[in-house]
Amino acid sequence: MKTVILYSITESYRVKLAVALKSLLEAHKACGRDVDIIIQSADISEGTKALLSGMVAAYPGFALKFQDGNELVARLKEKGFLEYRGNYSCYKFFDLDNVLADYPDDTVCLICDADTYVQGSLLGAVDALRASGKILAMVREPFRSYSLLARERFADWNTGFVAIDVGLWRKQGVEQLLYEALDAVKAQEGGRIRITGDQALMTMLCYQHIDFVLTLPPKYNFLPALHLYDFDLFCKIFGDDGSYTREVYEQSREAPAFLHMIGGNNFIPPWHRHGTTPYRRLWLDSLRSTPFADDWQEEATPLSSYLMYLLVRLAYRILPAGLYAALYKKAAHI
Repeated sequence: MKTVILYSITESYRVKLAVALKSLLEAHKACGRDVDIIIQSADISEGTKALLSGMVAAYPGFALKFQDGNELVARLKEKGFLEYRGNYSCYKFFDLDNVLADYPDDTVCLICDADTYVQGSLLGAVDALRASGKILAMVREPFRSYSLLARERFADWNTGFVAIDVGLWRKQGVEQLLYEALDAVKAQEGGRIRITGDQALMTMLCYQHIDFVLTLPPKYNFLPALHLYDFDLFCKIFGDDGSYTREVYEQSREAPAFLHMIGGNNFIPPWHRHGTTPYRRLWLDSLRSTPFADDWQEEATPLSSYLMYLLVRLAYRILPAGLYAALYKKAAHI
């Protein structure tokens, strides 16, 4: 069985990728498996390639490859896709058949966002997916959105970490199903696309083909907000749909393997000047061990985000859990 790890980035994400990649390499340096790492980008520089290649070369068993993302960008533009946060890098699922064409069917591909930090083995997710017979393995995100087709509330599967059984992905034609989901949205919206990002389309696919999906424990895509919520408070805010038992949830809080540095209202990401995530020190220490340590400047935190963070954290600290949960649900439209 071959394991492939795919990152899709723009040059502007090079420092975040370096941290994500360094932490992943450190967490798996004794894993005993041969792993290919693929970086897909439409604008990555030769200098960045050289620095990343040198970093990966220090870890036996890991091979680094680069995939030109310009062909995917052209195809997405032709289909009418909107940029997401100024680029198309998030739409990696729409090019997997091409990117993984040379790999055998027994390959498992892990797709990872760059705004992450790995502090534990991800191989448990690989083995769980293979044992389940499912195509995809992801963490269910508790925060609610609106379905684009059913016009009802639903919970996303977070695409910051996705494990894919490549053979079953091909057999079921999942990439084509994603394009069909896009066409369904366009037809409903009079030929327009009013969504951005890959997560909405992937979540729609998961709801339409629920038998494709294995729901992973939160430790494989741990959102910093969950660091604050024990199982009882989590259920008060988001409800209990049976996705996680108390034991699985609390074990994930104690030892998350894959940290997804999404700020939200509860924390500010570690690369911000006022970063408040409890994992900021881990991220900064990892950065200093990469060739990009001098290529980083703290990002400014928008005043509105910082004020919202202060308000939410104050409410969390002074209000009883039940009242905090009720107010948070109302404010966040949960």
